[in-house]
Amino acid sequence: MKNYQVDRLIEPAIALVEKYFGKEKPVPKGYESALASFGGTLIQSGPLPACALYLKTSDSNIDKARLIRMLMELMKEQGGFSMVVLAEKSNDLMKQIIQEYNQNEELFKHRLVNATIALKLALRTFELTREEA
Repeated sequence: MKNYQVDRLIEPAIALVEKYFGKEKPVPKGYESALASFGGTLIQSGPLPACALYLKTSDSNIDKARLIRMLMELMKEQGGFSMVVLAEKSNDLMKQIIQEYNQNEELFKHRLVNATIALKLALRTFELTREEA
């Protein structure tokens, strides 16, 4: 079954990867792994715990909060998102995410899954490196 909602997000996802990592620079491989792990956490635990876990400052060599910011920007691409500007601080962004989630839980989860798939597909089009971001 073809998912046209994901298809429409691939081009904006590629643009986001270029925005966050640069057009010609390789993307640290850890981001692809972290995004794959996020998808599993999203399905297993739900949107809010998954976002909270990734917004937390970690001792990882990648910035997982960057992935959440990218996903939220992709969700804005899908429309119906009341956030105009994403908060800079992680705790403020989490409050925005909770507010959006509470407006329509199922729609939020569906759009987050679509954004995650599109971003994962977009990352696969870039050269990956083992270096840190």
